[in-house]
Amino acid sequence: MVQRMRPSDGSTLSLAGLYEVWHDKSLPEDDPKRVVPTYTIITTTATDSVGRIHDRMLMAIAPDHWDEWLDPRNHDVDQFRGLMAPRAVRQPAGSRRAG
Repeated sequence: MVQRMRPSDGSTLSLAGLYEVWHDKSLPEDDPKRVVPTYTIITTTATDSVGRIHDRMLMAIAPDHWDEWLDPRNHDVDQFRGLMAPRAVRQPAGSRRAG
């Protein structure tokens, strides 16, 4: 089931995620499948507006925090936790569940 949502202020919805590239050492070095990109989207407890659909929701990063979130030099876990505050989202007028 798909539900269309966006931030209540109408801004762009950017999701918090992580990625890692690792090498499968069981494969030969020249095998293109040796390089394996992996990705994850971070979730959090759902806000009231989303909680009616599911108890978890995707973690959004506010636009004023994008630079901090995307800075590859930033390894401060506490700073990242501070950036991951649930944002209010709303359903666009006339939206419906699609399944």
